[in-house]
Amino acid sequence: IRLIQSLFVIHLFLKNRSGIMFNPSLETKKKFISWFISNHSLKRRESLWILNYLLNHELLLKQIHFVEHVESTPKGMLFSTIKPAQESFLFFKEGTSFDNPEVAFHDMRLHWKEDCFVELDFPNAYKSMVSFGVLEKNPYFISELDEIDSVTEELQTIQKEVQISQLKLEINEALEKMDSELFMQLTNRLKELENE
Repeated sequence: IRLIQSLFVIHLFLKNRSGIMFNPSLETKKKFISWFISNHSLKRRESLWILNYLLNHELLLKQIHFVEHVESTPKGMLFSTIKPAQESFLFFKEGTSFDNPEVAFHDMRLHWKEDCFVELDFPNAYKSMVSFGVLEKNPYFISELDEIDSVTEELQTIQKEVQISQLKLEINEALEKMDSELFMQLTNRLKELENE
């Protein structure tokens, strides 16, 4: 029981610390991309072309989601101002990565109705994306928080099963002792527990 309580406290701490996720409007995305282009230098000019293309094509921009861990998505682009030039742009498509922005640009134009996830890697990226309200939850990335949620649920289920088993043993003992008052208390507690 203490283990479950400890995990629950850790879960709440991490959940509160884990950051706020948004559902940004088209206008918010445009403001953020414009700010990013104005304040950060991309190491490959093709990266800048892609971002400018997105700014000018609202249908495409609607399908863009700013996330972390873009490598876990079916389709995504990583733009970095921190990494070396050869790693400053990566396009991920169904588990394969490409460092050629032209491949991404072609795919984006050809499959413009598909969601595309974008990660921007620059100093204070998380803080900036939260400030602009553009950071979205990556539905394809299983974080430690999600794993803790799953473990917590499983532990709660196990705890309930153990409590039910224990109550059933106590009910049997009450029957053997012919203690009807204790029997009624325990069966009522069992019913409550089973209905939770």
